[in-house]
Amino acid sequence: MNYGHALRFGLHLPTDADCGAGRLVAVAGLAEQWGLDLLVVPAGTAGDDLEPSTVASWIAAATVSLGLVLEAGPATLHPAMFARAVPSLDRLTEGRAELAFRAGPPTAASGTADSVAPAHDVPISVDGQGQDLLRLVGLRADEWSTGCAAVTLTQGNRAVDEAAQGAGRDPRGIRGRVTIRGGFGERTGKFTGTATDWVNDPLPLVVEHGVGTIVLDTVERDVAAGFASEVAPALRAAAEAVLPRGWSGARVRRSAVRARRRPGIDCEGAPPEMAEVAEPGIILRAATNEQVTQALPFARRHPGVALSRRSAGHGVSGRSTNDGGIVIDVSLMNAIEVLDRKTRRVRIGPGARWAEVAGANFGIVTAFEFEADDVGAVAFARLTQDASDLERCLVEWGRAVEDSPRDLTSFVIVPPPRGGRPALAVSRTMVESSDPETVRARLGPLAAISAMYAQDIVITSYAAVMDNASDDPPVSRGEPVSRSGLLRHVTPQFAAAAARVIRSGAIGRFQLRSVGGAVADVPAAATAYAHRDANLSLVVMGGADEVVDRAWARLSPFLDGLCISFESSLRPERIAAAWPPRTLSRPRS
Repeated sequence: MNYGHALRFGLHLPTDADCGAGRLVAVAGLAEQWGLDLLVVPAGTAGDDLEPSTVASWIAAATVSLGLVLEAGPATLHPAMFARAVPSLDRLTEGRAELAFRAGPPTAASGTADSVAPAHDVPISVDGQGQDLLRLVGLRADEWSTGCAAVTLTQGNRAVDEAAQGAGRDPRGIRGRVTIRGGFGERTGKFTGTATDWVNDPLPLVVEHGVGTIVLDTVERDVAAGFASEVAPALRAAAEAVLPRGWSGARVRRSAVRARRRPGIDCEGAPPEMAEVAEPGIILRAATNEQVTQALPFARRHPGVALSRRSAGHGVSGRSTNDGGIVIDVSLMNAIEVLDRKTRRVRIGPGARWAEVAGANFGIVTAFEFEADDVGAVAFARLTQDASDLERCLVEWGRAVEDSPRDLTSFVIVPPPRGGRPALAVSRTMVESSDPETVRARLGPLAAISAMYAQDIVITSYAAVMDNASDDPPVSRGEPVSRSGLLRHVTPQFAAAAARVIRSGAIGRFQLRSVGGAVADVPAAATAYAHRDANLSLVVMGGADEVVDRAWARLSPFLDGLCISFESSLRPERIAAAWPPRTLSRPRS
């Protein structure tokens, strides 16, 4: 029988004595380059009994996505050390480690170690055939490794399945793995001859005996390359042709995952069409419109469970996720498609981030269509100026931005002054022009506000500016506390209130951003963004809600509306502030 596992293909790391450090890394690099899924690091590597977790660490630093299966045999290092080495490797590789046990007499060493949390539940495989060992596989393991004989697989699967069922486990959660050896050329037995012969040999193991992982053990580069480039894709295609449609899409959760499921969610009833389903709680990752339409009825069947919608993750409030509820995630829908070059119409998926193109909402948008505009060279200016006279600096910055032509946009950040030093105004400004005189004229009013500490002005492309954004995942400590509001003008009264807030130290960040210009040409009732007469957006951030709220109370009388993406408060009145009643009623109806 087949257990519904998507096929994985791997390579067994050579164990010959001539396999030094350079060759180990080279083999691993080729395995990853060829598109193989995993590399088995044997216990006792390269003929010198190199310790497998050390070898795996060496290889991990030279690879990016290759799974690393560490074999533990009778001569493996102290169990307590190994118990720390494997989770540590898993964390450092962001979930690429697996552990394989080879049958043999126990080591003399024993002991315990402080727990190290891995990046994921490290899969454990067991290699062997004895009845006690097969029972252990059914009770605890995630994969069973054995020979290629059909009789061995049939009897072993029966014993493993019975043990798993007796322990309340789903037998489908246990993979079958085989290690093969062979060569191309003359057909002399199994796994010899042509690539077609190689496909025909393991196909019955996949279809009839549930083998889901196939590892090649060879020291010949040409054999490994042929296995990866010809045999693996052809075997996948052959299995797809023979087995029922969707055979490799079955989601089988390990018992450790099922034990952490949150009550009230029918995890087993999650739509099978989803690109990915993550638990506990449940995250439904959709890659197509059809998958979104499958996710919505599932969410409706859980009226008492929190529901969040996540696109590209832009927003600091946490509204795009929740703890223990349902999340419909469309971040995989990030395609950018040119629909009509003549009219400049483009379609952009909701998961696309601004650096790739060009918060909390009422529904799930599966595509946006825009009329794109050509943007030529731009000037990008980074200015750091004296803001000792804070009130005057804020007023003049606001006036300069409002009075500037539409080819300029800017934002300014004023951190709280520290240690008796004067306040600073740090601005970022873009001008849509490559003409130095035009750029100088546009930036002149901003540069004249106060003394300049630092400046950096370049003529570049808009795409180059966006490329400055880091691809690294964000790293932060604590929960962000932010408040957002829209402002028509920086009046002297607002500037005075803002200066008191900044100098008080109650907030760590004060930012004004230009939002006026062409956006005001669209009628207020035309879209969900109703506050189109605002020229500026204000965001402040701090460390505690009550402290930030007291500071915000000084500023809120000057504000009307807000941008919800920059707002961390989950209070219902913040929704009302973002959308006037008439605007709010339209998506709710």
